[in-house]
Amino acid sequence: IITIKMETDIRKIRDKIGQDAITYGWVHRIRRQGKKMIFLILRDGSGFVQVGVFGDLAKRYSEVQSLSMETYIRVVGLVKEDSRAPYAGVEIEARELDVLGASNTDFETSVQAEAGNQVAFDLRHLFIRGENTSAIFKIRAFILKTLRRYYDGIGYFEVTPPSIVNNSCEGGSTLFKLNYFGEDAYLTQSSQLYLESAVPALGKVFCIHPSFRAEKSKTKRHLAEYTHIEMEAHNMSLEKLIDHLRKLFHYVFKAIDTDEEISKLVKKLNPLYKGLYYDDFMVLPYYKAVELCGELGILFQEDDSEPRPYMYGDDLTDKVERRICEHLDKPVF
Repeated sequence: IITIKMETDIRKIRDKIGQDAITYGWVHRIRRQGKKMIFLILRDGSGFVQVGVFGDLAKRYSEVQSLSMETYIRVVGLVKEDSRAPYAGVEIEARELDVLGASNTDFETSVQAEAGNQVAFDLRHLFIRGENTSAIFKIRAFILKTLRRYYDGIGYFEVTPPSIVNNSCEGGSTLFKLNYFGEDAYLTQSSQLYLESAVPALGKVFCIHPSFRAEKSKTKRHLAEYTHIEMEAHNMSLEKLIDHLRKLFHYVFKAIDTDEEISKLVKKLNPLYKGLYYDDFMVLPYYKAVELCGELGILFQEDDSEPRPYMYGDDLTDKVERRICEHLDKPVF
């Protein structure tokens, strides 16, 4: 009879308090205190936990430098509650420790918190292992799952449109051009056209799909590659669209706030976070927005012309929209 002992994901390690557990993961941080005491922060993607390595076991790994940051290890030990331990509030007291994949010791010098942007981009595969970036990935995955659940619940079908297209939907200046078997083709700027063509077949459709713009990603409003969520439906008026978006935001925001793990990650990234808006959306007619610009002293300026008060027909820039939202202190349609 072969008995297979299953490992425990770190995010479930608290369920093992007072018991032995087998855990696999990467050494996220390491702190040596003499030759007979080592404290590790272990990471498996699901979370972080402190591992205490003591006595002869610690001495072995103090003398052999194979235990360094990003080493992949197997740990067997007793899970003990300890309020001083970071992250899970528990510590694994190691009884067995095996190095399964030794790492390059350059990690500790190349991956520094104060590294510049270029270093972070060049070593992106390493920097995403950090606590903040991995938290962003987890929040993103949760939002994608929530969006799909929402649209599935209201009868929309997900379609997967192509990324390579032969026309432009938003002007040619930001198209990524490529040779497609001897013909000109482009990376898509939007999946709108394909969704519209699917409406007569499926009625209500959506996609979560990458879009590409040939402009340098130097601000949050200029992204060479990003993920669109787009929807199309028949018999859709502006009022119905606003109601649709209001319900969508409500659903996603509430899901974030009521999920303990995800809301904790959001608060860690933004300590000022106090919850998202559920229902407090305002519908502001365009003409009232123009009047509000006058009340707030916001001026319209086009190219090198002299600034003047806003008039009906002028475009509201994103800067103006932000000023209006800040003044009204709520999200505005």
